[in-house]
Amino acid sequence: MANFGLWWVKWNGDEYESRMIKGRDENWQGVPATIDDFKELGFNYAVILDGEGKSTPQRGYSYNDGYYDGNKVGSWLNRHFEGFIDYFASIPVLNNTDVSSKGVRGVSYWKGWIDGVLDSTGGKLKRFYWSLEDAW
Repeated sequence: MANFGLWWVKWNGDEYESRMIKGRDENWQGVPATIDDFKELGFNYAVILDGEGKSTPQRGYSYNDGYYDGNKVGSWLNRHFEGFIDYFASIPVLNNTDVSSKGVRGVSYWKGWIDGVLDSTGGKLKRFYWSLEDAW
């Protein structure tokens, strides 16, 4: 049986970082969780979440911009998850940067974003999902 667990990440202005902690040390500082900690809880798939992509850097509207942004995500995922656990990556939703009056970024941006992720990850990336697929 597949067990899916949520793995939270955030963009810190320069790169992605994990928001996962497994507890607190004696100074109440967060102790970073590892993939092994995650697996010990019984999870064999990680669903990567970044706040619906609202804080994900989105540089523009062109294919090339989407490719660059997706490659940044994919490179981070590859360093932290490849060889350790199968995972699902979220496709970021439109944020509030320079939105046209139509309110929709071209499909070419997301195509570039997906290509950028795929070109920088390996076989542990199993699927993409649209991060606004929720009960609300």
